[in-house]
Amino acid sequence: MKSNGPWRALKAAAWLLALDLALAGCDAPREAAEPLRAEEVVALTLALTPNLERGRRVFRAWCIFCHGDQATGEPPTDFDLGDENPRRFRGFDLSFQEHVEVIVSGFISRESGRQNMPAFALRLTPQDIADVAAYEQKVMALSPEYQENPERRWQGP
Repeated sequence: MKSNGPWRALKAAAWLLALDLALAGCDAPREAAEPLRAEEVVALTLALTPNLERGRRVFRAWCIFCHGDQATGEPPTDFDLGDENPRRFRGFDLSFQEHVEVIVSGFISRESGRQNMPAFALRLTPQDIADVAAYEQKVMALSPEYQENPERRWQGP
């Protein structure tokens, strides 16, 4: 009786080669999808249910360096961004939607014209944005009358 061992191994190798070639087609270069416009990201974000605990984690990963752990803009951040200081958002009266729009598009100072906060539309998912906006709204509500101490404000050289 003949053994089919060598043929079986060759047949298996052929199948593996065919499968490998088929899967290689999956890695073929594709046209990059157009990124969503800011309005689309905002709309997607507003349709989600935020989670405060996830928002705290996103805040600690992405926002704490500039805003500080209590959103007061105090150390480790000690650089001047002018009177429209987005680091100290505690006490600002923003609706949830306005807050989301700032996270998505960033913040350009009307005073100086410079971008004081980067846009996060391409850095965070809509869920991350909903979560962190809800968390920040909670932090803002902790001290609605917060005002930066003028003695702590960096005066420049």
